[in-house]
Amino acid sequence: MKKFLLPTSITFVLCAILLQCEAPRNNPLDPSNPNSPYVTLRGTIESLSLPRTNVSGARIIWGNGSEAVISDADGRFRMSNILPEDGWLIVEKEGFHADSSYIEWGDNKEFVQDMVLNARPALTSLRIYTVVINRPPFLREYNVTIEAAITDVDNDIDSVSWKVEDLDIKGVLKYDIDAERYAITFTPSQYNLGNEDIVGYPFDISVEDKDGNSVEIGKNQISRFISGEVMLSSPLITEPPVTEKPTLVWGSFNPGYSHTYTVEVLRNLPEEIPELVW
Repeated sequence: MKKFLLPTSITFVLCAILLQCEAPRNNPLDPSNPNSPYVTLRGTIESLSLPRTNVSGARIIWGNGSEAVISDADGRFRMSNILPEDGWLIVEKEGFHADSSYIEWGDNKEFVQDMVLNARPALTSLRIYTVVINRPPFLREYNVTIEAAITDVDNDIDSVSWKVEDLDIKGVLKYDIDAERYAITFTPSQYNLGNEDIVGYPFDISVEDKDGNSVEIGKNQISRFISGEVMLSSPLITEPPVTEKPTLVWGSFNPGYSHTYTVEVLRNLPEEIPELVW
């Protein structure tokens, strides 16, 4: 009797395995089913900077936002059970510019779309300060200086700009190779403004990359213009000409807020701009 039971058991097990293998192909939710109305969208998210690295934790949104997944530790994502309707695939990640790609399905049951994310530049320091230049007896010049240190792992900064939206003034910062920062110096009068007109208003700093992505990275404001003056007591401008290495004497200057000051010595030239000696 046992000789007849063994083949029967084997036949039963083989039939069960075959049924299990064939069953998913009849499942309308299985994209591998040729009759399924659903499709699969998958891909990998990488950084623009070289060498390319996988970006995990990115949010991938399909179509009207009804489907969304998160990229895994290898930057991969997969969406199944979506209908093959042409639309936008959008990728978002903190610290990166959002990116998108338009998907046209055609007759495809599976579509592979890899995406590359451009990192946002980061502001490491921002200084906005005022400078007053006193040149007795009549000249007093007021300047505003903006200095911004910015890092960008993708190295694709196209321009750095500033603006004061409330005053409708703006400009572009130039890169200082020696100081490794972006900077500009201007006078309020260039914008038909008085010194006090710009005090207290926020200066917005923005970066635009070579792809045209623009992002505001920081802001700061001017607290005051220095109205006091460091008074030179010797030598005085009314005194006879001095040697090229005079002894300078001036009174103390303590306005009660953070400041620095420097002294310049200039040589007067007939009918010319004074020449800086040191």
